[in-house]
Amino acid sequence: MRFFVLYTFIAVSVMIPMFLHANKIMVIKFADQLNNISIVFNYNFLFFFIFFTLPDRKGYKLIFLIYFLFLLLMLLTLFSKNIYSPIQRAFAINYFGLAVFSIIYLYKLFQNVPNKVITNIPTFWVVMGILISASFGFPLIFIIDYIRKIGIDFSNNLILVNLPNIGYALFYLFLIKSFKCSVIN
Repeated sequence: MRFFVLYTFIAVSVMIPMFLHANKIMVIKFADQLNNISIVFNYNFLFFFIFFTLPDRKGYKLIFLIYFLFLLLMLLTLFSKNIYSPIQRAFAINYFGLAVFSIIYLYKLFQNVPNKVITNIPTFWVVMGILISASFGFPLIFIIDYIRKIGIDFSNNLILVNLPNIGYALFYLFLIKSFKCSVIN
């Protein structure tokens, strides 16, 4: 939680151009490039947060192997395409990887039940926010290329287009809840 303000600032500075670009309010040429590069930062930051808050680190070599496989797959996807346009597969890999690590965290948490009530543990709320955010973003981003190939235009449906952003908004609400838990405890 030390870097909460820094991470929030970076996330907001990345989300504003994405929102403006997605809703065609403002076209920014570097918004897609910034967005593509930011997912690597997002993936690394959230993975290490989850890893260092694991209740036990048994099997950490396997966890790091999975981490590096997702990272390698994401980087190969990013740099094999035009980085100046949105690369949906890299986002799908990011969301899927974070969902996997969140589930690993929850599995280990429930395997080693803490003395406290789970809802009073701040990291539980952060990881739940990551999982919910990934659950909102992954399905849509995974099938978006297929939907475009068959000719369905859903760009006028603001709820569907902004579903990953709604997931991020819920993630930040869970961050606020975790901060409140840390202040109370």
